[in-house]
Amino acid sequence: MQDAQTWARLASFRVSGVYNERFIAELCRELRLSPAQAEQAYGEYLRLIYLMQVSGLPLSPPPLLDRVWRLHLGHTRSYWIDLCQNLLRRPLHRNPVPITAETGASHTPPLAQLYLEEFGTPPPPAVWAPPTLWAQLRAIPHLREFLFGYALLLLVIALFERL
Repeated sequence: MQDAQTWARLASFRVSGVYNERFIAELCRELRLSPAQAEQAYGEYLRLIYLMQVSGLPLSPPPLLDRVWRLHLGHTRSYWIDLCQNLLRRPLHRNPVPITAETGASHTPPLAQLYLEEFGTPPPPAVWAPPTLWAQLRAIPHLREFLFGYALLLLVIALFERL
C-alpha cells in the first residue's frame, strides 16, 4: 500500500462526522440500496477516493460510486472541508468521463489494476462493474409508478374504445 496512513484516516472517515448513519440512510433511499449494499458502496467510495489520491490520475468512477460521490458532494462542509481540506489536504474535483459505446467502461482497466495493487484483491463486481440494463432502469426514480400510470392510461383508453 502506497500510503497506509492516508488509507487509515479515510477508512475511519464519516460523512458529517457522527451523522454517517444519516448518509447511509440517504444512500439507501436515493440509490435504492439495502443497508448492507449502502455500507458496501460507502466503503468502496472511500477506496475510490484513496485510489484517486495516491494515483494523482483523473480516474473515472463506476456509475454506482459516481452516484455516491455526487451525494457526498451535497454535504458541502463534509466534502470540501472535512475530506478535501483536512484529510486529503487538496481539492478533489469530480470530473467523470462519460461511459459510452465508443469509450467502453473507461473506469475499469486502470482502476481495477490499481485497486488490485493497493488492496490485494480485485474490486467487488457488485460495486465496480458497469450496471446491467435492468439495474440502470431500476435506478430511474419513480419509473415503476410512471409505468403503472401509463399502463392504467392505456387500459382506460382501451375501455373507452369498446364503448
